[in-house]
Amino acid sequence: MIRARRNGRRAGYTLLELAISTVLLGTVGYSISLGVKMGQESHATVMRVSSESRAARKSLSTLVEDVRASSDSRITVTTDGNGNSQVRLLQPIEVGGAMVWGVRDRRLGEDEDAWNQENWSVNYAVDAQDRLVRTIVDDVGATRFEDALADDLGNDGVGSPGFRVARSGDIWQVNIVTRHGVHDEGISESEFHVRTRN
Repeated sequence: MIRARRNGRRAGYTLLELAISTVLLGTVGYSISLGVKMGQESHATVMRVSSESRAARKSLSTLVEDVRASSDSRITVTTDGNGNSQVRLLQPIEVGGAMVWGVRDRRLGEDEDAWNQENWSVNYAVDAQDRLVRTIVDDVGATRFEDALADDLGNDGVGSPGFRVARSGDIWQVNIVTRHGVHDEGISESEFHVRTRN
């Protein structure tokens, strides 16, 4: 049995006090859950952007190394219908003890002779799926290897191409613009300047 207090009230909480405390507790809990959700979304965004950035740096480093190893006279740049650059280049290689131009790639075989292929080329272009693709093409024009280096190449909102290579004096400027996000709301731009070995 509940004892009555001196002022005539029973011990415990009233229904109004319980309702107010429930509303306050719910509000605090909802605020905490929103904060946690925002933190998780922020973490996911940072991880996605950093992953895209790493992928872009990796693809650009491959392209930069290929350009750096080549010679200005061995690099050909054309433009496709979307304004993207198409790059064809040759690398210095050794065949039969002589320095010649072609492609060196360990995937081509088991030994030095197979790795070095004279008159083959390394090509870079944006394909129909908006990927920057590096291809190794043999001396009769057949593609031997194809590697997708970057996805979602697109423009920066003002009609610029997603992949652009241009020569300015003795420097090659390489630009890559990628879209990211569910609705392509973000744009990442990378620009590098490279000297060839000449």
